[in-house]
Amino acid sequence: MDAEATAAQRPEARTASVRPIAPLVALWLLLAGTYLVLSVSAPDQRLEPVRQAAYLLPFWAAGISSVLIALKAAAHERRLLRALAAAIVLVATSETLVSARVVLGARIESGWPVAAEVLTVAAAVMMIAALARAADLRAYSTLARVRHGIDAVGVALSVVAVVLVLVVVPLSREGVFTCAQGVAAAAYSGLGALLLISVAANFGLDVASSPEPWFRRVLGGLWVYALATTLWPAWLYGTMVRQTSAWDAAIEVAWMSGMSLAFAGMLARLHEGVRPSASVLPLPQRMPRSHVAVAAAIPLGLTASVVFSIAAGATSVPDGYRGPLFVLGGAIAAVVAVRQALAVLENRRLLTMLSTDPVTGLLAYRPFQDALQTELDIADRNGGTVALVMFDIDGFRGLNEECGHEAGDAALKAAGDAIACAVRSSDVVGRLGGDEFAVIMGGASLENAERFVVRALSEIRAVKGPSGAPLQATAGIALYPVHAGGRGELMRCAAGSLFWAKRHDRGGFAVYDPKVITALDAKDEIEHLEVETQVRAVRALAVAVDARDAATQFHSKNVALLATELGRELGLPHEHVRRLEIAALLHDVGKIGVSDRVLRKRGPLTAAEVMHVREHPVLGERIVRSSGFDDVAPWVRHHHERYDGTGYPDGLRGERIPFEARLLAVCDAFDAMTSERPYRFAMSPSAALHEIDCCIGSQFDPEIAEAFIALMGRKTPM
Repeated sequence: MDAEATAAQRPEARTASVRPIAPLVALWLLLAGTYLVLSVSAPDQRLEPVRQAAYLLPFWAAGISSVLIALKAAAHERRLLRALAAAIVLVATSETLVSARVVLGARIESGWPVAAEVLTVAAAVMMIAALARAADLRAYSTLARVRHGIDAVGVALSVVAVVLVLVVVPLSREGVFTCAQGVAAAAYSGLGALLLISVAANFGLDVASSPEPWFRRVLGGLWVYALATTLWPAWLYGTMVRQTSAWDAAIEVAWMSGMSLAFAGMLARLHEGVRPSASVLPLPQRMPRSHVAVAAAIPLGLTASVVFSIAAGATSVPDGYRGPLFVLGGAIAAVVAVRQALAVLENRRLLTMLSTDPVTGLLAYRPFQDALQTELDIADRNGGTVALVMFDIDGFRGLNEECGHEAGDAALKAAGDAIACAVRSSDVVGRLGGDEFAVIMGGASLENAERFVVRALSEIRAVKGPSGAPLQATAGIALYPVHAGGRGELMRCAAGSLFWAKRHDRGGFAVYDPKVITALDAKDEIEHLEVETQVRAVRALAVAVDARDAATQFHSKNVALLATELGRELGLPHEHVRRLEIAALLHDVGKIGVSDRVLRKRGPLTAAEVMHVREHPVLGERIVRSSGFDDVAPWVRHHHERYDGTGYPDGLRGERIPFEARLLAVCDAFDAMTSERPYRFAMSPSAALHEIDCCIGSQFDPEIAEAFIALMGRKTPM
């Protein structure tokens, strides 16, 4: 998808607003008013069918409209909408059975039809399962997903305990129902709490930015229905004890209101035919400020529920309820214990992730720096030395480009294992990033370090690369305190010697020599200055292109930030990421040849205008080549190609599209979708990620798109 051109061709899909709901509001007022008047007035069996018809109409309206939507739903949304449709129809059927019983003259307190109870519970379970799946917790770890599930179960158990003590037990004292019926009634409220949590996980707080108002209404309706279900004991109390009270009518009107709101959303969906944003990121992703408070409140609330349940069971409650209350207290205590165990495991996992490189299993950059500082402190106290050895895999970038990143990761793992086999038991091995490794040798002399390097390089050459040729590496050595007086200086000395060896003795090694490295540093400064000058010119050109349209004034910069983050996520070397940043800054430079009239047009583009816009990648390639970035030019040319071969300008398909162009396509589409344009509203990040997810394999490279979704999911702490 050309995120800009495609959205411009179908602005009606993004700007179409939901039709006014005034007629639906009037209908709801009529039905609710009729139901309330007939409920609180003197009972008249002749008017009972009218009252029940007013009550049932919102349920069946929501059920029928949801079935119609499910029948015409797209493949990616079909499972969710079919599950919701089936659940709403089951609810409507259950309510119809109860209403029929009332119309025929049976009293509610004489019992509900068993079929109605079964259908209601089955519908609630289906809704919970469908909405929990739609919350899409793929960005979370398995432990985090389990922890969120444990939290939801714990909250539901707490609701059951509270309802049991505050509502069910008082009703049982009046002989309303047996202990088993009371426990079942409290459990139904717990089921409503689970449904409430499932809706909240999809609803979040930032839905105002969502481009799908119809789905917000459906979620809002389900939320009202779930809240009324959680408060169902008030309905029970009003119906069975306070038969002249309006409590039962209030809860039933809330159920009607929830279904009416869901029907309003379904009706809008039928009218608009817009694809929903059903798969969103989890609740903490959407309300990060309050997540800390929620994370702290849940264990405190569960602990309070344990005390409440056990204390209530030990005091003045009927004997039949003491057992269930003690069991509830024990269950909530078990939830607290399991949750704490999961938190410990999750913290340990996060610590391992932070300290260990995920590709090689070696020490990661920051903990490696800490280990180096520790060794230097020991050397200072004991008057010893520390040798630092850096390795760089030769030709690794070409290996990645030819054989793919999976093969590159395998080569890195094999090289890391080879280095680890050559070290002493007291040495520390780490990966600094990209294809660079380092070894800390506490108490070692230069001779010890040189013998180790010879052994390690030999071990690396014994490893076969993806192409069958042996791997080769180059190394640099620096010694503390002979060559440097601190950690940063020692790192620079080792890096300088490695750089010198890469230039003069590739496949070998070099020991830091102040005379050689000093002369080399001056040359490096000049080269660095030239590169920085080029990059500054690139940034200025990108700003000039974006400034032509106020709606895209930060687009190139945003895409560059996303591309560099994703490049690091995929393990690209530092220099590769640097070139990727340049490509991202320049990816739209060809739009300098697109007329302002077309760029700023608010309505749909004509076929000729679309062709005019699609010329910008080719022009961009020519401009980039003239700026001296020949290696970057193909990435700019092909960043609008599609993985299925239907993109432009050359219709390349799959792996024939440069890897970097496929990466830029994902970042470009995400920023375009989440930025407001004159012809459409901005999508929420959740909706944009869902759109990318839906286009995996057709528009986007599956591996890159999945990595991007995971990266954006981890940007907000859990």
